[in-house]
Amino acid sequence: MKKIIIFTCVFFSSIITVFSQQFGDINDFGTTLSNTNDIIWHQPLEGNSGMICMINNTPSGIFDAVNFILTEETNIKSITTSGVNPDGSLSNTLTGFSMYIYNNNNGKPVSDPSHPATGILEIINLSPTDPALTIENPVGGVYNFRMNVTLANGGDFILSPGNYWLSVAPHLNIDGLNEYARWYWSEGTQPTNSANAHLIDVDDHIGLGYTTWTSFPLVPLGAEFKGLAFTIEGMPMLSINNHILTQLKLTPNPADDFVSLSIPPQVKIEGVEIYNMLGAEIETRVINNQIDVSTLQSGVYIMLIETSAGSISKKLVIK
Repeated sequence: MKKIIIFTCVFFSSIITVFSQQFGDINDFGTTLSNTNDIIWHQPLEGNSGMICMINNTPSGIFDAVNFILTEETNIKSITTSGVNPDGSLSNTLTGFSMYIYNNNNGKPVSDPSHPATGILEIINLSPTDPALTIENPVGGVYNFRMNVTLANGGDFILSPGNYWLSVAPHLNIDGLNEYARWYWSEGTQPTNSANAHLIDVDDHIGLGYTTWTSFPLVPLGAEFKGLAFTIEGMPMLSINNHILTQLKLTPNPADDFVSLSIPPQVKIEGVEIYNMLGAEIETRVINNQIDVSTLQSGVYIMLIETSAGSISKKLVIK
């Protein structure tokens, strides 16, 4: 089944203009997700609208921002945003892509892209050919951007539990804000536990005075929706640490003189305790991740190992 997807925009004169583009069923707009990461936050496509979001040759831009909430420390691996470029010219006009993450300040982002070095994460004007950026064009004028955050950041990007805002913008080599050549961030389901999406037009290109973050819905723009479509993938640090700890090995085991602790390179041993089966602690020294067990009597012991990734207990057998 085909649907007519209608997008609403404005010219500088603030005259509302409606135009349509025929695409595949909106369910076909989905993005390719990883098989190895957890879905941390997901606002699926909903409805048939979108909001302008881009940087042009001014140089300036109109930015949208979406709110997400983390309940535990999380390693953010990738972020995907879904949108539409009505005339399908984006493949030829795209010169870069920027992504920002900000702290929350009373229900809106604490800053915006016009103030550099104020975000928690700022990936600015990444080349379209950069290996950290995947551009998906599944149908017609649909263009989704998938950012490998780990690769773009040059290492793990870990966020503490909290309230955050995501903003993105493609850099487009177009004149003004050509209505058909723009990128529109697609409407997405709005969770009840997060704030509505916001828009900022610092230089007032639109002419409606949205020069500070302004909450959706933006009825003067014909936008009566509240959320935008995006997906954050990653892994809670607790899950990561549990996986790391399962890689810790005692060798040899059974042992008779020395036991070596085999651990991933990113983990640091912070302490080791050995207990016999009666619960009595045995004096233990760890040198270069090795333990001298030559004085222990034959039998079964419990080794409690404290690491930078958490604690784990292992059964140790002495010959």
